[in-house]
Amino acid sequence: MKLRSKLPLTGLLLGWMVLASSALFATAVFATEEEMPLDNVRAYSPDAQMPEKPGGSRWSHAFGRPDARRVLLHVHRIVLGPMDRFEISTPEFDLLLAITTSQGERWLPAFETSAVRVDLIDQPDGVRAYAGVDAVAYGREPLEPATLCNNPSQLKDITCLKDEQPCEDVFRYASGEAVARLTFKVRNNTTGDTLLIANNCTGWLVKKDLRRDLLLTAKHCMIRTNRTMLEVQAEFNAEYGNGTMDCQQGGPGCGVPNQACMGSPVIKGSRFYNDPVCDWSMIRLDANGPAVLELAANSSQAGDVVYIPQHPSGRCKEIDDGTIVAATVGCDPPNGNLACETGHRVDTEGGSSGSPVLLDVVGRPDRHKVVALHNCGGCAPGNATSYNNAVDVEGIKRRLTLACQTVDGTVPVELSDLQVESNAGGVTLRWRLSDIARGQIEQLEVERAESFEGPYENLTPSGLSPEATSFTDAEVVAGHTYWYRILLHESSGALSLAGPLSVLAARPGSSTGLHSVQSRRGGPAEIRYAIGRTGTPMRLEVFGVSGRRVRVIESRVRDAGEFLVTWDRRDDAGRDTGRGVFLVRLTAGGASFARKLLVVHD
Repeated sequence: MKLRSKLPLTGLLLGWMVLASSALFATAVFATEEEMPLDNVRAYSPDAQMPEKPGGSRWSHAFGRPDARRVLLHVHRIVLGPMDRFEISTPEFDLLLAITTSQGERWLPAFETSAVRVDLIDQPDGVRAYAGVDAVAYGREPLEPATLCNNPSQLKDITCLKDEQPCEDVFRYASGEAVARLTFKVRNNTTGDTLLIANNCTGWLVKKDLRRDLLLTAKHCMIRTNRTMLEVQAEFNAEYGNGTMDCQQGGPGCGVPNQACMGSPVIKGSRFYNDPVCDWSMIRLDANGPAVLELAANSSQAGDVVYIPQHPSGRCKEIDDGTIVAATVGCDPPNGNLACETGHRVDTEGGSSGSPVLLDVVGRPDRHKVVALHNCGGCAPGNATSYNNAVDVEGIKRRLTLACQTVDGTVPVELSDLQVESNAGGVTLRWRLSDIARGQIEQLEVERAESFEGPYENLTPSGLSPEATSFTDAEVVAGHTYWYRILLHESSGALSLAGPLSVLAARPGSSTGLHSVQSRRGGPAEIRYAIGRTGTPMRLEVFGVSGRRVRVIESRVRDAGEFLVTWDRRDDAGRDTGRGVFLVRLTAGGASFARKLLVVHD
């Protein structure tokens, strides 16, 4: 969760480690965390003897490090019979998690301890038990402080609402089924190491048509300094079983204190959209989730009762309610924008960022619909004017369709002949707008990133007029690859996107050549080429398999540099060429280069 104060968003950074074999606890060499030197590795052997756990165990193994605050294990497969168990405990045998059903590949919950022991207990039930732990990660950062509006905290396990009187509320409990605990895999852009971030954020599935694979969370969970997001794991239904504790008390409530829980299904995703204005992101999951939440038609009002299902500090799913208040201070930029936000007095902790804020006002059409997305804390017990922040639903709905198009890779390109070229002067983008589009567009913005996923930096904070047809980025490093996209702000307030397209910043001495041709589903073909000498006459053409020329894409004198142009798959007469095999030919400086282009989609 993002704090509204100047405390840094540290999160939980964990080194990602792969073992040498898929056998149960085979000899392991663990890569280190980013703060540790790369040669400081540590290995465990399956021959290490441990005291037998009371009740008997077939295999036992220990994972730990003295400087760790928590341990996270990755399993590639667990096979258990009806009587078998896979247990994770402290070295003193205090049970942290008992797994009694077979599991697929996943990260287990983070355990708040410096060391754990695991025990595979194989009973004579006709099934040979198996457990493969193929990665382990250690975290050393402290969890972020809670931002409680009440003292003591009123957070309670969401299972209290399932069948515990007088707290039963089947509607609030059902809303929580769309909420997931998130784990992030990222790359350190300086060292290249792969790291894990856990216990840090919550996400939820949003209703969009009939889809159940679109997950929303806070943008600051996705965008981190010097990190590239690689993958998100969403774990649904991570909650305690029914308990006997008083559901009206603060703290763990109905659950079993000090024990972890596992959820199902566990679904991953690696296609992302990060909103350019407000603190929210979308992740497209690889499969459908169990439930969705609907966005409210209207914003909430001051005094409205709301509730938040969440995973505070990465714990099992909990819930609290409170009221909406007017926000007068936003989250620190770039994560928050006061124009996007509202305030609420609902208890949250680190790990709650991204949680849905749902309305619960009797008689309102938007009851049990999402009115905001929690994104930062500022509440303090005893201070009745303090509050936490959330992104208002209007800030999400404004670009929800664009987000879907981005994660699906189907963003419509409204610019004609979008081209990118690189030379000694930098990277230049060129485009054309039709007369109709020019009348609809209020301004354009050019953004740049160092990867497809971003984060993207706005290179034109003051915007460009609809009459603009080019932009040059002179602040590039030769030999680096950059991704560019253009945001088109329509007069209606809608936002559309052209791109992204990638380009390699020109390197000294680049030779003439046709580097690549690529056809994209439902979009233009991309053609990349280089010119080695300034003042070279060149001609870029497309031919059919019969040898007939289909289109002259370019015929001009070029300066030295590397270029990307697009072909809209139309011939010189403007007719759609359809599917088929084409030949792209570059003629420049007395040399000729050709590549085959296969178009299989209309």
